[in-house]
Amino acid sequence: SHTPNISTMTSPSADATPTPDACSNVPYGSSLPSPPPVEYAAIILASTYGERLFPLTDDADATNADDDDVRQRRRRLPKHLLPLANGTVLDRLLLSLSFAGYGYIILLEISETAVDAPSQRTVAPDAPASCPMVVRTVPLSPDVTSGSADALRLLISGGHLHPKSHAMVLTGDLVVMCPGTLRAAAEAHREARMQYPCRGDVACTMLLSDVGREDEDGAPLKESAKQKKGWLSREDEEIDYTGLSSLPPSSSVATYPHSPLPHRRVLLKRPLLEVEEDIHFDGTLPKLSIPFVSALLPSSAGGGLSIRTDLHDVHVYVLSNWALGALNSYRWRHMTSLQGEYVPMLVRRQGRGVAAVVPDPKSNGDGGESMSGGGRSVDSSRVGSRDGKEEEDETAFVVSAVVVPRGLRLLMRACTVPAYLFACREVVSQTIQTPSDLLADTNLLNFPAIKSIFRPPPSSFDTAVFYIRQKDNTLIAKSANIGEKVILKSTTVGHQVKVGSHCKLNNVVVMEDVSMGDKCTIQNSVLGAGAELGDGCSLNDCAVASGVIVPARTKMKGEGVTAEMFQ
Repeated sequence: SHTPNISTMTSPSADATPTPDACSNVPYGSSLPSPPPVEYAAIILASTYGERLFPLTDDADATNADDDDVRQRRRRLPKHLLPLANGTVLDRLLLSLSFAGYGYIILLEISETAVDAPSQRTVAPDAPASCPMVVRTVPLSPDVTSGSADALRLLISGGHLHPKSHAMVLTGDLVVMCPGTLRAAAEAHREARMQYPCRGDVACTMLLSDVGREDEDGAPLKESAKQKKGWLSREDEEIDYTGLSSLPPSSSVATYPHSPLPHRRVLLKRPLLEVEEDIHFDGTLPKLSIPFVSALLPSSAGGGLSIRTDLHDVHVYVLSNWALGALNSYRWRHMTSLQGEYVPMLVRRQGRGVAAVVPDPKSNGDGGESMSGGGRSVDSSRVGSRDGKEEEDETAFVVSAVVVPRGLRLLMRACTVPAYLFACREVVSQTIQTPSDLLADTNLLNFPAIKSIFRPPPSSFDTAVFYIRQKDNTLIAKSANIGEKVILKSTTVGHQVKVGSHCKLNNVVVMEDVSMGDKCTIQNSVLGAGAELGDGCSLNDCAVASGVIVPARTKMKGEGVTAEMFQ
């Protein structure tokens, strides 16, 4: 059946009608129509190339190439345009948002040309249960913004988002296996806001995924051990200390009727590297401090605090309109990162009330500038004096999280080379499996409530262009030339690829126009577009930049392969 559009399921109030000059501040002289007054918009942050995917997203080889033909073959790809099965990471994300019911999507996309103007188009995916969507593309030069918070400020001040709209902010490298997860997060945010009509509202609802794994004895596995087993792993900079509690007593249930995923309150969010930093060089670790923790913890049974490091922040945040407006205010203008600065600040200040986040326009610090895009005023008389006591303010707001239970691979980030390889393998596997096998493989049979939202986005392959080796979990473009006695397993082979005879490829992504000699052994690696490998090459855990020529009989492990290595 047709999926209702989440953008219009609950319309804003009548006073949310956009004014004629709502887009008067659109940059670059754009004359786009006013943003629609939807309840929830989706914002895709695709304004960076992805340094941790080096050298796949790096153009050093292309810049330094003397030969025009070589320079043409070496193309810089931002992470959201990396190939993923039969499309790109962005293609699948847009389809997933349509499938989840989002009708208005803003794409903040990196652009090397500062004169590029915003554009808007209507997309109607040819897929069952998908929704037509308006996609507004706002190009950003890398020199204009220094982080995700800056990019959002440009969007808000440019009039691309209606002041009454809330927004789901997603990273451009997100790979969604179940679009219902995105819908569940917005539903949880909406229903949590309905629980606190007289309080400080819900500022943010984030998506967390339990990525913990155990060994045969039940002991937690380290990230390095998970990577060796071919499972999804994280780098240290991706790991947080996260403190979760049940939602405040005004909420009647911890799991909402329309959100089958567990819904919790977030009381702590600090990076592992920051918490475990030995600042005194004496081997001791600093203690974790949570402001107003006793006031914020529910008094009911089971309302304790759980501090964990196995929850992965996939950089999906549902932000209320007033929280978006506060981000654009003078008070937080120094913050550049949404994930690293602004969201943790919201977590720390939720017990102090909305006024601790939203500045008072009567007493701002730069000449009477008011908050743009917030759509919410704060009565300072409601902010009580605590006199040093740990007492929750009556306007205290909530930062919550929807948690994907352990063992469910519903969404992930392709932000590193191992994560990108894992995502490619999972997407191909999801496409070729039958629905019953897919449910069993993703462990959803143990979660009947979550099973109801599990509808993978349609990823049909054009049989005239691709064919699938189901037994080997491998996708091959029909324009590729595969030699004799080639073994392919969990591999994606792109267009116009040439693979020599007697080659072995396991867990490999081969982008278009790659040429490979005979008797090559490639494992857990990505070969960039236009790369050339001589006979007898052996690569393990490598990423080869676009257009690089790898000499015959080269053996490498755990390297980012660039042209400079062979000069």
